[in-house]
Amino acid sequence: MASIRLLSEQLINRIAAGEVVERPASVLKELLENSLDAGATRIEIEAQAGGRRLIMVSDDGLGMPPDDMLLAVERHATSKLSEDTDLLRIDTLGFRGEALPSIGAVSRMTLTSASDSKGLGRRVRLSGGKMLAVEEASRGQGTTVEVRDLFFNVPARRKFLKSAQTEAAHLAEMAQRYALGRPELRLIYKHNSQQVIATSPSEKPLARVARVLGRETAKKMFPFEGSYAGVSLSGFLGRPEIDRSRARAIYIYVNGRPVMDRLLTRAVMEAYRGRLMTGRYPVAIIFLTVDPEVVDINVHPAKAEVRFRQPGQVMQVSVNIMSQALNKEHRPLVSPIKSPPPPVPYPAVNSAFFKSSVAEPLAWNEEADRKTWRPEVHAPHPPAARPDDVFETERHGLRAIGALFRTYILAQGPDGLYIIDQHAAHERILFERLQTEMAAGPLNSQQLLIPVTFEVTPTQAVGLEGLLAELSRFGFDLEPFGGQTFVLRAIPAVLTGRDPHKVMGEIIDEVDTLRPDAGLARIEEAFMQTLCCHGSIRAGHEMTLEEMDQLLTDLSQAKISTHCPHGRPLIYHIDLKELEKKFRRI
Repeated sequence: MASIRLLSEQLINRIAAGEVVERPASVLKELLENSLDAGATRIEIEAQAGGRRLIMVSDDGLGMPPDDMLLAVERHATSKLSEDTDLLRIDTLGFRGEALPSIGAVSRMTLTSASDSKGLGRRVRLSGGKMLAVEEASRGQGTTVEVRDLFFNVPARRKFLKSAQTEAAHLAEMAQRYALGRPELRLIYKHNSQQVIATSPSEKPLARVARVLGRETAKKMFPFEGSYAGVSLSGFLGRPEIDRSRARAIYIYVNGRPVMDRLLTRAVMEAYRGRLMTGRYPVAIIFLTVDPEVVDINVHPAKAEVRFRQPGQVMQVSVNIMSQALNKEHRPLVSPIKSPPPPVPYPAVNSAFFKSSVAEPLAWNEEADRKTWRPEVHAPHPPAARPDDVFETERHGLRAIGALFRTYILAQGPDGLYIIDQHAAHERILFERLQTEMAAGPLNSQQLLIPVTFEVTPTQAVGLEGLLAELSRFGFDLEPFGGQTFVLRAIPAVLTGRDPHKVMGEIIDEVDTLRPDAGLARIEEAFMQTLCCHGSIRAGHEMTLEEMDQLLTDLSQAKISTHCPHGRPLIYHIDLKELEKKFRRI
C-alpha cells in the first residue's frame, strides 16, 4: 500500500469541483444563486452548445470590490458567513467558498465585476484553476461570469456529459426554476443566441407561469395559500388533467430556495392521491416558508435537498393545505338544493351533505397591452324540465338526460354537457363510503352458501397468511385449509352477488406488493380499490334516469368527485359555448 501524502492544491480543487459541478446546469445554478444573493433584479444568461462551450451570467447586483474578486476565486472564502452559528440560520442561497474556485478549476473562467456605477471594474481570468491575468475593465455595477470549455482539463468528466440538446434542456429547466421562483426578477435566457425565456417583474404571477410553462398549462392552474403551526404554503396547483409522466413539473421552493425535496414531493403526491393514475405526476409550483432555524440546507453538496427539524409536521401541514385547495377548486358537480330522490336499486352512499360550486375556468386575455387573467362568465341556461323529474324543476346541479353505450351518463348542467363514466363514478362513491365505514369498525360480511377453495403458490401462501387479519377487517373470512390451499367462507357485503373467484384472484395476484412492510395505509387502499372495482356498477349495465340522478347526487357529495380511486378521470365537460361555436350559433 502506498504511503499517505497530502494532495496537491490543484487536485483538491478538482475534487471539490466534482461535488459542486456535475454538469453545465449545476454551473448555472451556482452562478444564478450568487447573482440573487448579490441583490440582482436583472439577470441575463447566454449559453452555447448545451453549456459545454459557454455559460455566461451577467447581473446588476452589488458587484465586488477589486480586492474581494481575488478572494472570491479562493476556496473557503465567502461574504455570507462570519461565525459558526451562521450555519444554523442560513438565509442566503449560496454560502460555500468552493463555488467559483471549483468552477474555475474545471473551465476557462473570466470574472468581471464593479461595485459602483462609475464604470470602473476589474477582470480576473483563470484556466484550470490557474490565475492567468488580473486587469482593469469597464463595466456598470454588477458582475459577469463567463465559463468556457467546461471540463476541458477533465476528459473523463466531459466524456460523461450528454448530448448538447440534452444538456441544453437541463439548462432551460434550471432557468425555469429561478424564473418561476422569483417574480420580482427580470430574467433573460438565450441558448445559441436564441431567446428561450424572458420574464418581467411587472407581469402578474399567473402570467409569469404562462410565459415559462406555456399558456395552455397556466390556464389549468390556480393559486392557493395556507399556513399552520409556523409552516406557510402558497403557489399554484395544476388540475389533474395536465398530469405528466415525470415529477419534473413539480417546482418546490423552501424559503425561496429551489430544491428537489423528497418529503415535499411526497406531500404533493399525497395531496393528489385519488386524482391521478399510478405513475402520473401533477404540475405544481410550491413555495414553503419556515423559520430558517428549523430547516437544514447542508445535507447536500449542491444544496439541492433540505432536512426539517420536524418533518412529520411539515408533511402533514403541507398535505392538508394542498388537499383543501384541490377539494375547494376542482369540483365540477353541484349538489341540488331540493331533497334527493327516494332510494333506487343501485347502492346509495351514506355521507354528509357537501355544498360546492362550479369552479370558474381561467382564460387568457389576448389584448397586447394587458397580459392579465380574467374569469370566464357564463350566463346560466336552466335545464328543460322533465315531466317525471324527481328533483322538481328548480335545481342547481346536473340532470341526467340519457346514456351512451350503456356506459356513459349524459347530464345537462347550467354551463354545458357533462359525460360521466358510470363505473368509475360508482367506484369513487363506494370508495369514500367504505372509508367512512372502516373508520367505525370492520366491514359487514356476507356468508357464502358454498365455501370456495383456492390453491396458491408457496410464496403467495406466506403472503396471504400475513394478511389474514387485515382481510378479516374488510369482511373476508379466509383461512388456511392445509398445504397451499385456503378456504373462503364469507365476502364483504358490498360484493354480494359478485364472483368471489375474481375478487380473491386479484388479491392473490397482488399479494407480493401487499406485504406488511408495505404499510397499513397502502394495504387498506389496495383492498378498498379492489372492493370498489368489483362492487360497483359495470360498464354495459343499463341504468334508469332516476338511478343516474341518484348517482350524480351521491357523486356531488364526494370529497373527490372528478377521479376514480385509481386516479382515472370520471367526468368530461363540454362547455355550452363550445357547442354553440360548433353549430355556428355564436
